[in-house]
Amino acid sequence: MISIVLAGDVLTMSLLGLLATWIPAQRALSVDPLILPRKE
Repeated sequence: MISIVLAGDVLTMSLLGLLATWIPAQRALSVDPLILPRKE
């Protein structure tokens, strides 16, 4: 029983970590690198 809870916790934390890195990566990929230096 404890191993099922532990496996669920590991899976949940892995999914949250993946989501926490995927969202900023998608935002960074949506910016055109040639336009960004011109705005600054």
